[in-house]
Amino acid sequence: MRISFDLDGTLFVSDPHQAGPIMFNFVEREKVALLRNGTRELMASLAERGWEIWLYTNSLRSRTSLWAWAVRLNMPVTDVVNQQIHENRCAEMGVLPVQASAKMPQWFGIDLHVDDSPEIAQQISACGGSVCLIAESDPDWTEKVLACADAMLRKNL
Repeated sequence: MRISFDLDGTLFVSDPHQAGPIMFNFVEREKVALLRNGTRELMASLAERGWEIWLYTNSLRSRTSLWAWAVRLNMPVTDVVNQQIHENRCAEMGVLPVQASAKMPQWFGIDLHVDDSPEIAQQISACGGSVCLIAESDPDWTEKVLACADAMLRKNL
């Protein structure tokens, strides 16, 4: 099964108290994103449970740079969907990007998406997708994601 993660507000956080020592440096934008505490351990736990891990972002960050960043941090990320890839899939589906949900994980065979945006979560659910909504400030976010993922696995047995 596939699980995807939003970046900003979900894996990348603005509060340094919620972040570990690992950062993603956006050299082209002179920005640094802080990786949320527990991300690497969560991804390892999900991979051990058989989940294929994807990143799904509305940003125009390069798919290659995001994937390479995950590899450098030894995070088991299989693939990345960025805004360009999402819009290309909209075109393939014959839908204008403004007519589609901002994220359509089911178009990529993703079974569960993790996001911090209630609006995105509502859009995904309305289109028949499964989503785990977490808050950027939630210290127990990894347990919540694992509970969502485990429930999804049980449901599909």
